[in-house]
Amino acid sequence: MTAPSSRPGGQAELLLHIGRHKTGTSSLQRFLHEQAPALRRAGVDYPVIGRGRKIAHHDLALACNPQRRGELDPEQSAAQLRELAALIEANRSAGVTTLLSSEAFQNAKPKAVARQIGHPARILVYLRNQAEYVVSSYAQAVQNQLISVSLEEYEARHFKVDYAAFLGAWSRVFGEQSLTTRVYARPRLAGGDVIADFLQLLPVDRGDPLHALAPEAQRVNASIGGAFLEFKRRLNAVGFQSVIAPPELYRLLLAVAQTGPEGNAGVICSSGFLERVGRKYQRSNASLVGRFLNADDGAALNAAPDRIVRAVSAAGLVDDFAHVAEVLDRVGESDVGTRLLALLESP
Repeated sequence: MTAPSSRPGGQAELLLHIGRHKTGTSSLQRFLHEQAPALRRAGVDYPVIGRGRKIAHHDLALACNPQRRGELDPEQSAAQLRELAALIEANRSAGVTTLLSSEAFQNAKPKAVARQIGHPARILVYLRNQAEYVVSSYAQAVQNQLISVSLEEYEARHFKVDYAAFLGAWSRVFGEQSLTTRVYARPRLAGGDVIADFLQLLPVDRGDPLHALAPEAQRVNASIGGAFLEFKRRLNAVGFQSVIAPPELYRLLLAVAQTGPEGNAGVICSSGFLERVGRKYQRSNASLVGRFLNADDGAALNAAPDRIVRAVSAAGLVDDFAHVAEVLDRVGESDVGTRLLALLESP
């Protein structure tokens, strides 16, 4: 492995990128994984410890979460944490920054993270308008899980995103000045791209060739919408495993989403629902200004979603299911869409 280059007079840091979910994390982490050698030459170490061949440090995040720690081999996890501690110390001595990234850190207690990963650290986090966040989260959950509830039910059961409480908990452990908070909205991102924006946060000279490597934003986890989303939601309710295995259907829907077919937009919700979600968090978001956000970022977070979130009615979507089946057949190069449609239409 190539040794990271130190920067004379540079400030070695431990950088902890904690998400949040649905803020381009997969695209960003794939870039960091693929460009790890270039990062090392620039004085930033994106270590393989805690991620192995994966693109993010999810195992390290799980090791910091008692509720999820059971998913890991305890001896291997303890060994990784010891190895990481030694690496961070060696990097600090060499003037090299250590960068860890996993959106799963957001579900861990900051005290546990500080105890397991280390302190001090600079915390990097992106926040997304909650109305847009809940739609994106819901679409991804329906797409890759067996969730069949409505968007309104999903928001009530699973969605609580009070950024003031979240950032307050991290600041109490790591210090308010340790948090670098960005808003995930294209007008507020450097170059309109989360990867280019993230590179601006690293202790890397702006003239470094690393900045030239930043690609256009890629939709690694593209989500379905509109008739495609409703088609999958109803399949989740009736069961479809006799036709196609869930992982195979997920991969097929991901391929469909990336082609951007007609009808793959919008979400069913009641009138005014998205506006109510926005109002629910408006005061909490406003309290971030002056502490974690500047005035422009605060306004962007409380503004209408960056990307258009269309509310659609269920009435017309069922008529589009034949089109959904046709697209699934074409992309899957089989009759899987036709068979799934027959399953939905059966008594």
